[in-house]
Amino acid sequence: LQEQQYLLADLADALEAKGLVQGQVERVLQARVPVIKCVHAATGLSCDFSISRPECAFKAEMQKLWGTLDRRYAALYRLVKAWAAAHGVNDASSNTLNSWSWGLMVAFYLQSEQPAVLPPLWQLLEHQQPRTTAPRVLQGSGVSSAALKRTMDLAMVNSMAYVGRRNRAGSSMQNPKGLTELLAGFFEVFGEQMTRWCEGRQRGNTRCSPWWGGWVDATWPGNTPYIFSIEDPFNASDNTARSVGSHNHLTCTNSARYIAWAVKTSAKLLRDALGGKTAADAGAPPTLAAAAAPGSPAAGSLTDCLGTANNSSSSSGSTVGCSEAACQR
Repeated sequence: LQEQQYLLADLADALEAKGLVQGQVERVLQARVPVIKCVHAATGLSCDFSISRPECAFKAEMQKLWGTLDRRYAALYRLVKAWAAAHGVNDASSNTLNSWSWGLMVAFYLQSEQPAVLPPLWQLLEHQQPRTTAPRVLQGSGVSSAALKRTMDLAMVNSMAYVGRRNRAGSSMQNPKGLTELLAGFFEVFGEQMTRWCEGRQRGNTRCSPWWGGWVDATWPGNTPYIFSIEDPFNASDNTARSVGSHNHLTCTNSARYIAWAVKTSAKLLRDALGGKTAADAGAPPTLAAAAAPGSPAAGSLTDCLGTANNSSSSSGSTVGCSEAACQR
C-alpha cells in the first residue's frame, strides 16, 4: 500500500509539473484504495488514477461482463454515478458512497427487476447454488491470479449459457423497461431502503446482496452497527458502504440521512416529471433526474432534510466527514 501511495504521489507531481492538468491534482492517498483525481488540461475530462491489484482488475472485468449481458447496466451505472457526483455523495472520504458501491446497487436493482435484467452473481461464478456460508472468491487471503482467471473463465461460460436460456425463453425473460423507468425505479427502491436503514441500527442488518440478487439478513463481523449495508459479492464479510459509518457517530448519521433524502427526493421529482406515468409511456429523457440537483429550487436544502436540530454544520448539497477513526477510509 505504501508503495502505491509513493508512486501515485510521484505521478501527481509529474502531471502538475508538465502542465497536463487543470489546477492541482487531488491526492486521496490514505484511502483503502489510494487514488489521485484530476482534470485533463487539453480535453477537460475528469480522470482517476489508481494502481490496480489483481482483485481490483477482477472486479472491473465482472462489471464489464454485466455490461455485456445487458447494455442497460453500463448506461444506468453512468447515470447514477453522474447523479451521485452532482449531489456530492460519491466520495468515501466524506462519509458517502464510493463508485463500487453505486455500481453494486445498480446491479442489485437490475437483478431484482421482474423479469430480471441481470442474474444473481452466484449463477455466473458457481457450477451450482452454493451454501449460504460458503466462502466467496475474494474471501480470505492469498487469492492467486491463476485462481481469479479460472473464476473469470467460468463466468464467461456461465454468462453465455444464461444468454442462451434468455433467448430461448423469449418474452418471459425479456424486461422491456427503458432507461428512464429503470432510473426512477432505482431511486424508489433505494430511497425507501436507505430511509429504513437510517431509522434504526437493527435495520442495518438487512444487506443488499448482488451475490444472491436479493435482500439478506445478516450481521457484519464484530456486530458493527453500520448504517448502510451493501455486501461485496466477492467477499461476504466486506460492507462496501462502511465509509458511510455507523449509528454510533452523529456526523455519519447526518451524512446517511442526506444520501437517503437525496435519493428519495430524486425518485419523487422524476416520477412527478413523468406525470405519474411509467417512463415508457411518458417517453421522457433520463436527464430529468437532474431536476434534483443540489441548489435547485426543487431540491430544497440539507437543512430541510435534517431539520433544525442537526443543521449546525450542514449546507445544501454538502456533507461533513466524520472525525471518528473508525469511519476514516
